[in-house]
Amino acid sequence: KAMKGVRGLAEEIEVRLNKLEGTADDTIASRALNIIAWSSDANVEGIKVTVQKGTVTLEGQLDWQYQKEVIEQAVWRLSGVVGVHNRITLKARADAVDIKRHIEDALKRSAEIQAEGIRVTVNGGVVKLEGKVHLLREREVVERAAWSVPGVSKVEDYLLIA
Repeated sequence: KAMKGVRGLAEEIEVRLNKLEGTADDTIASRALNIIAWSSDANVEGIKVTVQKGTVTLEGQLDWQYQKEVIEQAVWRLSGVVGVHNRITLKARADAVDIKRHIEDALKRSAEIQAEGIRVTVNGGVVKLEGKVHLLREREVVERAAWSVPGVSKVEDYLLIA
């Protein structure tokens, strides 16, 4: 992903556990609930964990995107986990005009990107990013800036690397 010119990445890795050495789903679920409670500063009482054949499904609502990411990363570290479906949603907390202004201000403050080449549109809590960046790292910085604004529930990244 860090190479200039890389515009797409296909991950086709499949994990297969030895049937005799696998961890039981109920054990994984219990461990997942514990690690979520230990690793997140969020109120995780509403997070639901379901495990089927080593694949963990996370559901519930949180305030911030980073909390969603921290929980997913923590669950991936558990032995026996072969997949994670993160269906945690974010609570809407701001109007579209405020969200757009906050994102544009964050982009202007960032020394890593040229904000004038990026268009931000907001519909509800959904942010659409369009324009051109020079590196994949810049694209990630723009997306992270969008996720850092309260009220953002989804980011649609249509940025081109040119």
